[in-house]
Amino acid sequence: MDDRLELSRLTGGGDGAAVVTALDSLTLVIEAPPERARARENQVALYNLVSSAARLFAHIELRLPAGIAAELAPLARGDLLDELRRLHVHLAPTPAAEPTRELHLAWGMHPSGDGLTGDASGWTYSVGLQHLPFAHTGGPPVGAIAASSFMVAQAFGRALEGQLPFHATPGFVANLLDYQNEPAPSVAADAGFKLGELAILGCGSVGSSAIYAAVLAGIRGGPTELVDPDSFRARNKLRYPVLREVVEEAKVEWLGELVDMAGIKAHPHRADIQSFLGEYDKAPVIPLALVSVDTVEGRRDATDVLARRTLNAGVAGMQLHVARHSFGEGGCAYCQYVDVAPTLSGAQALAEMVGLAVERVIAIKEVAGGFISEADAQAMAQSGRFAGEAPRGGDRLADLQRRIYAQAAVQTPQGEVLVSTPFVSAMAGLLLLVEALKEADERLHAYRLNGRFDLDMSGEPPGFSAAPVRDQTGRCLCRSPFRRRAYRRLHGAA
Repeated sequence: MDDRLELSRLTGGGDGAAVVTALDSLTLVIEAPPERARARENQVALYNLVSSAARLFAHIELRLPAGIAAELAPLARGDLLDELRRLHVHLAPTPAAEPTRELHLAWGMHPSGDGLTGDASGWTYSVGLQHLPFAHTGGPPVGAIAASSFMVAQAFGRALEGQLPFHATPGFVANLLDYQNEPAPSVAADAGFKLGELAILGCGSVGSSAIYAAVLAGIRGGPTELVDPDSFRARNKLRYPVLREVVEEAKVEWLGELVDMAGIKAHPHRADIQSFLGEYDKAPVIPLALVSVDTVEGRRDATDVLARRTLNAGVAGMQLHVARHSFGEGGCAYCQYVDVAPTLSGAQALAEMVGLAVERVIAIKEVAGGFISEADAQAMAQSGRFAGEAPRGGDRLADLQRRIYAQAAVQTPQGEVLVSTPFVSAMAGLLLLVEALKEADERLHAYRLNGRFDLDMSGEPPGFSAAPVRDQTGRCLCRSPFRRRAYRRLHGAA
């Protein structure tokens, strides 16, 4: 199995060799003129371009100027070209084929061959066949992360064209302030460089990508509560944009050290959300919660933190969304999950999926902390539902679910193959960061998301957001008088 393919142990039976051969038949040529390799904004784009591309494409050629100092500490120090070469070496997969064609990804210039160009200025970004330069307007270099993520998404789509839904863009301009497909509205050049007090609930591929975007963009501030019970695993190196080497430490401890070096004050909590709340004698006052947990139960617990504002993010294949919520008459972050199948029927569906009795699935989730035993692993292997490597004792049940989480379904004659798409996680984390920066700076409050923004990275930004969804059953957490009163006591708000 190539590490770029499905990271869970459930396989779709497709022709994975054909998929990695298609990726490895392409050489990505990343290029920029000397004047567009200086300044942090340009270096942010180039770093993210290499970081995202190198996790998918074995063959990358860097046509970048040497002798330019990297301004991306703590992620990169020294000569920029040397740092990007090392980044590529750390991440590049073992090639399955020799390249037969080139695709140019040019930053701040027309591509010198077949390919795409990108540019950005603060909140604004562009991707297309023709270079669209912008006047420098200031602002955090968040558009540079968006543009470079979209460039890799387009390269991915071109490499696998015909095997997955994909729209080759002729070009677009978009911005991260009001999400319109036009340059960003004019705001103060120094607005949006500092985070306020917040909690990141879930430090998986999306939550850690919000941290990655903040560190890469040079954001400061905090304090930030980092909440996650898990450690990194070797396979996370591919899926987590923040990683460039194998890390097996506790997620929150490692990420806390990283953001501390970057100038963001952090408090790590190696705990699930309920245990995190149990650390306090009385309910903590949390102004903003960034939520990217991957279970319905986790979303419920995150909403029950009763943060003043909640930013919810999720990814599925090439699609992602970010939503902003309060808690009260307008609904809350859990409203869209109330009508999801209840726990028992959900356990039944999962039991049928993995080959265990429903009672055992419930016990694993409620008693065993979500980890399967050796006996569970043997029963699952004997069920005939798994192809490839069999489950093992100590695996997380959630990891064995057939969830398309930051993976694209690629069709082959033998069936579908799931391929990791780290650029989707990078973009989702970026949107969490962007909305957190708007919350922290009063000058940007007018541009805070009012509802939900959905993005499909197999194409172009939609240019609009949707209204929030309110639960109509009357069963959601925000219908609870007790919780409503507690929310008002915490925040002095209705």
